[in-house]
Amino acid sequence: MKTQKQFGMTLVLIALLFAATVQAQSQDPRAWIQNGDAAWNSGNTNAALQNYNYAYKLSEQRWDWSSALPLTQRYLALGQETAALNAYRYATFSAWNWAVDSSTGALRLRPNAQSVASGEQGLAATVNWWNNTLKSMRMSDSTRQWLQQSAQQAYDSYQRLQQMKSGATPPPYGGMLPPSIGGTTGTNWGTNATSQRTQVGRRFSCNCPANGSIGSVWGTDIYTDDSSICSAAVHAGLMTRQAGGTVIIEMRAGQPSYASTLRYDIKSTAFLQWHGSFVFVR
Repeated sequence: MKTQKQFGMTLVLIALLFAATVQAQSQDPRAWIQNGDAAWNSGNTNAALQNYNYAYKLSEQRWDWSSALPLTQRYLALGQETAALNAYRYATFSAWNWAVDSSTGALRLRPNAQSVASGEQGLAATVNWWNNTLKSMRMSDSTRQWLQQSAQQAYDSYQRLQQMKSGATPPPYGGMLPPSIGGTTGTNWGTNATSQRTQVGRRFSCNCPANGSIGSVWGTDIYTDDSSICSAAVHAGLMTRQAGGTVIIEMRAGQPSYASTLRYDIKSTAFLQWHGSFVFVR
């Protein structure tokens, strides 16, 4: 009887241990990535994708850049470019937020040194992952351009973080030209900044070709993000329509109102509250 009781207790303990292991695995994105890899190696790509998707969901819940980052490569290999972009973007975003507290509206380092170190590692890892792993993979030109730009932003963020740690005011981009809105050839006089609305504080360059067509402009000095960047640059006196040129904008939060003025033969339009804004810094 005693032996039977001991055997029964052993079975209970084994069951509890198994349940705890399953529960731990269900919350660990790395375990689901491993499950996905095993499914992929066995030829079941549908099951692999399901496991990767769940791993990414968990990485978002845990602010886990180290799990989101390797998913980028796996998604690209499976032809899931949108998912790859989301994973890479989230890895960079998560790494930055481990190091910096932006909840107050002012960028400040988090007090926990381990968190700051994790953020540094994450930003460096996103750059290295592009340089060493993603750059040679098959992808569309637009995805390649987006990932390369994101790697540049991660590097810029790393430089800003170093400046913040030293107590100095961080330069916006460490002397490097910011990523271009619209790409190197896609910018035109109809280009606006709505796609960068969530990137408050970030800077972007915009190349305006000569002899452009003036578009809509709302605001003065601070413009709505759906304004034509090139036209607003003429309104701000930074270039002419005939000559064109390159300007750098900085994204700002939405404003309660935007003023109308007549400058350089362009009359901007007044507007009430809008979701996002930009200003010129060069």
